[in-house]
Amino acid sequence: MVTKGPILYADDATLKSGMDDVDNPTAPDKNNLDAIDEERLQKIAKIKQAIADGTYHVSAQEVARKIIEHMREQNE
Repeated sequence: MVTKGPILYADDATLKSGMDDVDNPTAPDKNNLDAIDEERLQKIAKIKQAIADGTYHVSAQEVARKIIEHMREQNE
């Protein structure tokens, strides 16, 4: 397989709730929000480009696993 960019897999994806510790949630630092948003936008742009290039490979099972994992984290 020949690709123009890095191949991204579902194992590299993360979902973050913005809390460091579920038992002791902390509000995000207002001064850091812009940096977080910029970093997130850059990750989204990379994923969009990989999808457009055909180099982003993820199975339906991996997507489901990540969504379920994220939902369980929110309920704890």
